[in-house]
Amino acid sequence: DRSMAENAEAVAEGRLDVAQLFEPFVSLLEERGAGHVWHIAASRGSTAYTTFYSTTERLGARRAEFRAMLRGLAKTLDWVAANPPEALAEAIAPFFPDMPQALLAKCLGRYKAIGLWTADPFYPEDAFLRLEAAMFSAGAIRRKPDFAATADNAIVAEALAEA
Repeated sequence: DRSMAENAEAVAEGRLDVAQLFEPFVSLLEERGAGHVWHIAASRGSTAYTTFYSTTERLGARRAEFRAMLRGLAKTLDWVAANPPEALAEAIAPFFPDMPQALLAKCLGRYKAIGLWTADPFYPEDAFLRLEAAMFSAGAIRRKPDFAATADNAIVAEALAEA
C-alpha cells in the first residue's frame, strides 16, 4: 500500500522491479535514467475511468445545467486537441506550482501522443464494457450493469446540438 511517488522511488532505488505509474512519475524516472516505459495501458483501448455520474432524478431536475457542463467540456476537449502541450502546460501550471513547466509539457505531450483524451463527451460503450469487465473480474462488482440502462448519451447529443 504505497503511493505512486513511493513506488517510483522504489523503482529508482532498485527495491521494486516494476510499478504502474502515471505522469509525472514516468517522465521523472526516465529523466533520472532510473526507469523506462514497459507498457502503456492506454494502448489496450479506451477505458472509462473518468466519467460524470448522477442519479436519474438529479439528471432530470438539472438537465439544463448538465447540458451546459457538457458544452463546456466539448469546448475544452476541442481546445486540448487544437493546442500543443506547451499551451496546455501554461494553462494548468498554477495547479502544479512545484513542477517545472517543461516537465509538465512533456507529460501532457505523452498523454496527447497516446490519445488519452477523448475527442468528444460521448460515453463510448466499448470503454464502459472494458471497465465493466475489469471490475467484474476483480470482484469489485457482482453483476454487469446494462450500458443503455446506466449511460445517457442522449443528453450529450442534446447539449452539442445547442452549441
